[in-house]
Amino acid sequence: MVPVTTQAHRLIRQFVSPGDTVIDATAGNGHDTLFLAELTGANGTVYAIDVQANACEACLRRLTSAGIRHAHILTGDHAELLSWIPRSRHGTVAAVMFNLGYLPGGNKQIITQPESTRQALSAALTLLRPGGIISVVVYRGHPGGNTEALTVEAWLADAARQGHHLLETAVPETASSETGPMLLALEKRILEKRI
Repeated sequence: MVPVTTQAHRLIRQFVSPGDTVIDATAGNGHDTLFLAELTGANGTVYAIDVQANACEACLRRLTSAGIRHAHILTGDHAELLSWIPRSRHGTVAAVMFNLGYLPGGNKQIITQPESTRQALSAALTLLRPGGIISVVVYRGHPGGNTEALTVEAWLADAARQGHHLLETAVPETASSETGPMLLALEKRILEKRI
């Protein structure tokens, strides 16, 4: 089975071009940030945010060793994405990636939280351009993971009811499918104004 992170990258490739602005809303160790930076090229703009300073440092090390210089790494809560991203970029972002849970190799007690993730998803939708994508990899095998997964699924269902396009759900087909990681994604659509 192809890992959900690889599936997320395959999906994002369909929406991002060189020169685009993209966001890694959970920088972690920098794997998605590096992927986005390579995808957008030197003329692109990458914002990576993480609440943990050590995650931002790991992300910076990964990017530096790859020779990437067009990424902005920010230490902060992804719930506050709108305030972290310059106003001139609002409504222009091609993709926002989320990889929820805890920092691999870090403190497993520090995890993303359902409410801040819900706020971050709403901010991401505002930041996206029409035709932009949000991808969310959710890990359900740790305490709080299932609750966060349900929050993400509910938010996505509500966004789909508003007219945005729910793209993909990938869940491992194994005995651990109740606790395994899953990929969820949403494409932003131009919504008709209701009178």
